[in-house]
Amino acid sequence: MCLKKELRGSLSIVCVVIMLLVILSPEMVIGEEELMRFAQKEDVIGLWEMIPVPAEFNRVNPWPMPYQWFGFYENGRFSSMMTTESYTLQKQELEEIFAQRKLEVEYRLEGDWFILTYQSLPGHQEYWGINLVLKEATLASSIHILPGDLLMTLEGDEGIVYYRHLRRVR
Repeated sequence: MCLKKELRGSLSIVCVVIMLLVILSPEMVIGEEELMRFAQKEDVIGLWEMIPVPAEFNRVNPWPMPYQWFGFYENGRFSSMMTTESYTLQKQELEEIFAQRKLEVEYRLEGDWFILTYQSLPGHQEYWGINLVLKEATLASSIHILPGDLLMTLEGDEGIVYYRHLRRVR
């Protein structure tokens, strides 16, 4: 699931525009303040809980478990946890869980892309577009986003294949 290197930079803006056209109602695109912007490293550092996105938006679902949490760390470490059981996890609990996990996944920022690499999958990289939400809105009548949320898009050879909505764990 990666784009050819020569296409990645120019397609990052195109992918976000396509995402907005697909999931936003027209009145939210025209005449409104900026709804989101590309996330920077300092925007994503921290702990996050996944907010479900309707299945029809995803061409694939590589991670089908309904409850997911993520940690982005300053040093490039990335942790995740998934379960079929619903839990209300506080920041301290997640920090303790992620601290016990061995480092298997790292991320780096390259242009507008967050690139994940897995120690267990040499040569495999995931290219994610990550947008920081700046304004509260409802997308496609069902996705309620708040300022500070992240909207992530997993890029495949043919464009966006998976959407992920994250909300910061406080």
